[in-house]
Amino acid sequence: AFIREGALMAAAKWLNEQGYRLKCNKEGGGPKRHGYFTVDNLQAMLRNKIYIGVRNFRQKGEVKETEAVWPPIVSRDEFEQANAILSKNKSCNKNAMVSRYPYILSGFVWCKVCGDRLLGKSAHGKYEKYGYYEHSINTKKGAVVPGLRHHCDPRRIRATDIEPLVWNAIVELMTNEKVAGELLLEATKSHRRNPGSKVAERCRQTVFSVDQQLENLAERLSSLPATIAPTPIFRQMEKLEGIKGAAQLRLSQLDQAGATVDAPAELKDYRLFLATLREILRASDCPKTKTFIARQLIKNIQVTPEAVFVNFMTGTSYVQQFLRREAGQTGDLKAVSEAENKKGTDENFVGPLSPDFLRVGSSNSLTNGRRDWI
Repeated sequence: AFIREGALMAAAKWLNEQGYRLKCNKEGGGPKRHGYFTVDNLQAMLRNKIYIGVRNFRQKGEVKETEAVWPPIVSRDEFEQANAILSKNKSCNKNAMVSRYPYILSGFVWCKVCGDRLLGKSAHGKYEKYGYYEHSINTKKGAVVPGLRHHCDPRRIRATDIEPLVWNAIVELMTNEKVAGELLLEATKSHRRNPGSKVAERCRQTVFSVDQQLENLAERLSSLPATIAPTPIFRQMEKLEGIKGAAQLRLSQLDQAGATVDAPAELKDYRLFLATLREILRASDCPKTKTFIARQLIKNIQVTPEAVFVNFMTGTSYVQQFLRREAGQTGDLKAVSEAENKKGTDENFVGPLSPDFLRVGSSNSLTNGRRDWI
């Protein structure tokens, strides 16, 4: 009934009130679950094909499906009906979303005090509606589980306060070659003295190796005769998924602890990376484009009562992956690269830009690849 009404929050709240709980540990390892129901994990369960006896596997980079060895506990018709309702409810308010405040930083602003993510929300003032970034636990989780609300300072931060501040940091990085050089220099120093970088490299190699083994097993599974039971292969795949999940969890822990898990890019590549983003921004400076630029440049933003910390992306594998992706989508990347190479050392880092683009703030210092802004 809750699904028919599209009220996942009400469903999660009802399940928690009735005393139903989720196991925190996942089969095969991986990040722990919350011990209670939320809108996100309830929707993930309703869309998970494991419950209808279907298992996903990856073969040559492509996700495929196969019949699982366990029996389904939900009929396929019920599963498809529930997912059709979820998809319909997801898209029914898209027209209304167009007029909402464009939260260009939503998804990667964090409270440095409690570690919770700050999400874009709105509230009515005396004369108008305001955009805020507020603790997610006060919105989703706190709405379904009493007693989980956070009371950090600041509890919420106005979008009109934080967004210009962060955007000015982005502009200075994109328009000032000295800032980019200093950022890479400090990130390189941090990477060299960071003991977590070697551990992270081993974890990445483990993930890569396991992916290769899973692909090989998937190929064997697809060619397995009908007379041979696939159970041993499934068990081996589950074991490998556990190893992969443990490596990914370790990478996530290193990342959350502030470890530099990827060596910083070369200045030449980083200049091309920034130049490509500038060309995208020159073509359009609408909120959607600014959101795209922010998501390519910023790893996370941490908020304290005194300051805003902007953590920029500098990893060489990340930068190279971005450049390869852009090279595949547009033929302008070569022209941008040639233009960057022709610039003299005394020339401006960028060409003429609009006045709105050139609003630049001031900074405090560079530490561990982070530029601290107040």
